Amino acid sequence: MKLMLISLGAYPLYEDELAAFVCNTNQPGCPSMCYDAFTAVSQVRFWLFELLSALLPFAVFVICILHSAVKQVVEVYSLPCTFFTETSFGEPTKSKITCGAHELVIPDFSRAYAIQLLMRIMIEVGFGISSYHLFGFIVDKFYNCTEEICPSNITCYVPRSTEKSAMIILLWVVSCFSLFLGLVDMIMVIKECRNRLCVSNKSKICRTRRHQRERGSRDLFNFDDIEDCTSIPMKRYKKERYCSKDFAF
Repeated sequence: MKLMLISLGAYPLYEDELAAFVCNTNQPGCPSMCYDAFTAVSQVRFWLFELLSALLPFAVFVICILHSAVKQVVEVYSLPCTFFTETSFGEPTKSKITCGAHELVIPDFSRAYAIQLLMRIMIEVGFGISSYHLFGFIVDKFYNCTEEICPSNITCYVPRSTEKSAMIILLWVVSCFSLFLGLVDMIMVIKECRNRLCVSNKSKICRTRRHQRERGSRDLFNFDDIEDCTSIPMKRYKKERYCSKDFAF
């Protein structure tokens, strides 16, 4: 959307900027020097450079994804293929060829996406601050030039100042909307990464507990851990003697 505004709206508006910038003097070179002092940087070129700089992190991210996808395809074709035949009552019923594609691990690009999104937001904020200091929000209709080559009290007239002010405000609105979408996307990515981290931690805890339970069940049948019963003190019984009646005195 911003590219369409710059190419269809801003470029025709600023196309004849220097020719339409008129100053009330006949001094040769004075209007050119005053125009250079009025706009040190061309607004159209500045906006195009901002747009290309904001698209650069996303372009690098897309190139990384394409490189990873091509690498995955090459690994799939390099895996050995095996042929399976299912039989029923000694007769083949189904044949299947597998090349081990299920063994490939799909990489996680959430961190790379978050990094490029953060870089894009920082670029947009930096260019927004620079645009405010260079151009502001409103284009003045008059400019008082004080260059050395020109006589004093030179007044220059800015062409289409109202239309340029409207274009600048519209581009500011589009930039703020793009920045808002980037922040919302960043919040969603952070929440998604946090949910994945929680799920991975829960799965690790579950695997650890299951491993401990399995280990405990195996320890029940481990005879090395059973205590030696011979070390338990045995209860002693006293042997009492009873005199027989036949030997009574």
